[in-house]
Amino acid sequence: MKNIYVLKNSGRLANQLWLAASVYAYCLEKKYVYRNLVFYRYQHLFGLKTNFWFIDNILCKLPRKINAIVYLFIAIIIKFFNKSYIIDTHDLNFCLPPSINSDENQKKLLSQIDHSDHDYYFWGWAFRNPDGLEKYRKEICEYFKPLNKYWDKSKSVLNKFAEQNSVFVGVHVRHGDYKVWNGGEFYYTFEEVGVLLKNFLSNQNTTKKIVFVLCSDDVIELNFFNGLNVVLGPGDMIGDLYTLSECDIIIGSTGTYGKWAAYYGNIPFIAYSRENINWPIIE
Repeated sequence: MKNIYVLKNSGRLANQLWLAASVYAYCLEKKYVYRNLVFYRYQHLFGLKTNFWFIDNILCKLPRKINAIVYLFIAIIIKFFNKSYIIDTHDLNFCLPPSINSDENQKKLLSQIDHSDHDYYFWGWAFRNPDGLEKYRKEICEYFKPLNKYWDKSKSVLNKFAEQNSVFVGVHVRHGDYKVWNGGEFYYTFEEVGVLLKNFLSNQNTTKKIVFVLCSDDVIELNFFNGLNVVLGPGDMIGDLYTLSECDIIIGSTGTYGKWAAYYGNIPFIAYSRENINWPIIE
């Protein structure tokens, strides 16, 4: 069977997951073998392997900055020796089947893959597959389910409220690079988020207990959430991500992190806004 390798991607866990899922859905559609070399940094969270001994046993254990340099060197070598079999997005959206692609040049490349016996290598972050994400959602969620030790940790956060007729509102607050990225347009302080959550709560009319599950890449300042029922997520990247997916709805920073959690949990996602938000009513 033909192998499709994800050779080059950028971004952290959620960015990697969105591209990986799109390519995985494509491979399911075409009955190709999906292989993701650039996912080496996160594959241990899901019990996945690249089947490249050096990557699985050496590279993934090296310090982050070192393994990034080493992997780039490996990727460039693979690209050099497979020039005719590299599919490069050139930072342009590249739709994969079963999604419809109307770009003639990209359609020719896809046809080339179909009619070749050679393996192909995907280079770039802009591969998209909205129809595939919908069609193969069950298979994607199963494939990218974290190992039990992470999954159980995520579920344990909410289990203590399981019998209290509670509604869980996942809250993701991204700080880090958002303080400066795009002029800080999408950066929200904990104080601003607290105001938004209180506004959300004031628009609800339910007898159920609303519990806000707070997750952030920063130290959460709980004093801004006084008067709200809050619980903290596990506090690590994978734990927070899949805890959010177990909630009933997510309110969060614009970006791939909260949206992946919403996709995985098949729940609504609402991005922070400084304009009036049309809050959904919890039934």
